[in-house]
Amino acid sequence: AKLWLEKFLRENVQFTVDMLMGVELLPFQSMMVKTMMKSDYFLAILSRGASKTFSCAIFLTLHALLNQGVHIGVISASFRQSKGIMKKILDIAKTPKARFLNDCITRVSLQNDEWNIEIGQSKITALPLGQGEKLRGFRFQVMVMDELLLMPNKIIQEIIVPFLAVVTNPTERKRLREAEDVLISQGKMKEEDRKVWPSNKLIGLSSASYQFENLYAMYKEYEKAILSGENKNAHYSIFHMAYEAVPKELYDPALLEKAKAEMSEAQMDREFRSIFTS
Repeated sequence: AKLWLEKFLRENVQFTVDMLMGVELLPFQSMMVKTMMKSDYFLAILSRGASKTFSCAIFLTLHALLNQGVHIGVISASFRQSKGIMKKILDIAKTPKARFLNDCITRVSLQNDEWNIEIGQSKITALPLGQGEKLRGFRFQVMVMDELLLMPNKIIQEIIVPFLAVVTNPTERKRLREAEDVLISQGKMKEEDRKVWPSNKLIGLSSASYQFENLYAMYKEYEKAILSGENKNAHYSIFHMAYEAVPKELYDPALLEKAKAEMSEAQMDREFRSIFTS
């Protein structure tokens, strides 16, 4: 019954979030969280104000709850932005409707250069980016990069991506696979019943950029991986939305009019219409 419940909670994101956090997700937010859960490499290109930070906070909380022992890293070009996702989690947990989530948070540590939220045996850590040196001492199974547009490509390729090539429990995985081999050879287990370990994840959140910048090159790589279907070992996803596709209730009409009056068309294209401009 516990296993069935866990599977049900994974598949029914809206129900789970409502029950644990007292939050009613909009349909596109529920889709975004579910896509993060299913993907190994996830890229969100969303309009300014389209709840990137909020949706990511919901996902991180669920992933930590449902994958006990996972270590999640959150970085951004500024430490303030990294802490923004953590604050969202803590703000949600403080609400009366999020009593179940609050009960699951076992420890919170907010230091000058490192924020940690522990949920059972899982941990979410926000760090300042700097030159990337502080990141070398950590091992994460999930890495979130907020404001990806501003992240130096060298740090992404030389420090962050290598995190995802290493698993934290190789001995346990080897022992379990050998036990499964024995059961399969004896006809007591089927190949499709092997344990599926959660994949390491790389999640990028950003508004659109110029086409000559690194973010657009990454976008095209993800797009190629998705459309070609050549990469069978990893699941890529792009979540791409302009402000016109977001429910109108999320936006203050006065703010939109102000942005249209003060921004150039190219700026509006990148910041609100999620268009990569030349």
